[in-house]
Amino acid sequence: MQRKIHADAVVLIDGLIANDPLAQDSIRKKRVRQLFVQATVACLGIKEVQKNKGPEVELFLKTVGLGSGDAWCMSFMQTCISYAELKTGLVSPLFASGTCMTVWTKTPLTQRVQNLPLAGAIAIWQHLDSPSHGHTGMVLDCDGVSFHAIEGNTSEGYEDINGEVGQTGDGVGFTHRRVDLFNPQKGDMQLRGFLKPF
Repeated sequence: MQRKIHADAVVLIDGLIANDPLAQDSIRKKRVRQLFVQATVACLGIKEVQKNKGPEVELFLKTVGLGSGDAWCMSFMQTCISYAELKTGLVSPLFASGTCMTVWTKTPLTQRVQNLPLAGAIAIWQHLDSPSHGHTGMVLDCDGVSFHAIEGNTSEGYEDINGEVGQTGDGVGFTHRRVDLFNPQKGDMQLRGFLKPF
């Protein structure tokens, strides 16, 4: 499978970052990871129309060959990566899939973050009761105890770091999560680690 952004998703993100000087500078200078960050942040506030459905959500899903109604958190990450690839000509080693745990296991080990994740790293959670399923989001900052992220298919709003990590939600949201690679989070998901997209 290849990661291929739909032309309408390019138009969508072009419009969202049109007045973002950092994004435009990143395109000109081929700063691919910064462009990925800016594209992801620009999508904050996009909402579903129905569960896992809506015009923008369905564009995200198309990037990795999924369809209306499928879980879309990883498809959102893949869309923003594909946008950055298209605009800079640089290619991510991140495995192309809409399934979080497939991306985690099939992306080269060299892309796993060894220390603290920097902005643009991709967090991967695994369901404890369904090991092949998970959730993802893009890190904005991390202090070693917690991190802020942008996530698709999540609930909007700032969450307490001891709150449950939810996979489902109604849009692209800003979150606050714990860094805990050894103990299950509250709820049914555990953070597996972070991947460097570029």
